[in-house]
Amino acid sequence: MIRILISLILALCIPAYAVSPDALKLDRPVIDQAEILSDAQEAALATRLRGWYDDGLMQAAVVIVDSTDGIPLKDYSQTLFARWQLGDTSKNDGLLILIAHRDHRLRIQPGRGLDDILSTDHLQDIINTRITPAFKRGDYPGGIDSGLDAIISRLTAPPPAPITQRDYNFFLLTLVCTCVLGWYLGKRRRFRISIPPLCGAGWALFGIFYGVNSGLVFGSVILLILGSTILAWLRIAFGKAQTNTADSPAGLEDADDDNDDGNDGDDVNKVDTAARRRERRDDSDSYRSTYNSSDSGSSSYDGGGGSSSDNGGADGSW
Repeated sequence: MIRILISLILALCIPAYAVSPDALKLDRPVIDQAEILSDAQEAALATRLRGWYDDGLMQAAVVIVDSTDGIPLKDYSQTLFARWQLGDTSKNDGLLILIAHRDHRLRIQPGRGLDDILSTDHLQDIINTRITPAFKRGDYPGGIDSGLDAIISRLTAPPPAPITQRDYNFFLLTLVCTCVLGWYLGKRRRFRISIPPLCGAGWALFGIFYGVNSGLVFGSVILLILGSTILAWLRIAFGKAQTNTADSPAGLEDADDDNDDGNDGDDVNKVDTAARRRERRDDSDSYRSTYNSSDSGSSSYDGGGGSSSDNGGADGSW
């Protein structure tokens, strides 16, 4: 019991053994300065790394130190990477996994040629989901192997299919169909919510038959369903807004003004008709008196001798 306590005290009091990045001897794929791997584990890991290098995937190395002695992990790993010159000159496909055991920190440093495949987000996800959970359990070999497996999976994954002219045409056709369907459904003022999904299912079958990329088919179906539904609702809402405007007091007042204008025109027409009737009666009386008292040469039958009237005739406006 006393020996155990003494060992714990010494472990806490003695500072962690740190080694400078310039002092490490970089002569093998796995450098375990902290001695957390057994000889068999180190040999198995080195065999895997050499195999990937021979296959042309990458030149990877694993460096395990006790501590970086306050040196930022990024600076430490970049110094090692520059000294080691990992990766092919033309492909720049080097990769370094640095583990600071007593600092409980690690870093994955890829070469520039791997940045597109092993982005910062991808590497962070590998560290968080594959490596650190195993390290917390004390399983250092398992964490390293799991992280390397995830890296190899990304390097050997097939590249995404390029966008073809057929895919481009299918996407444009999807936009057109979305607009037409949304306009038609909105014209009905009321539509069943099940119509867009049914159209989307039919559109998916058409895309598969047409030979379009499955991811594009899925995205196009979502666009067709959501886009047509939103357009239909917008048109219905716009139509209701116009109806409400027509039924509003201002709209009704405008309609009353139009009716009043029409009634005023009717009243004017009635006045004109009554005036014309009175004029005809007056003309008839004048004609009879003139005919009886004068000869036919002095008859005012053609004009009656009266003045012109602004109320005479029938003027219309369309």
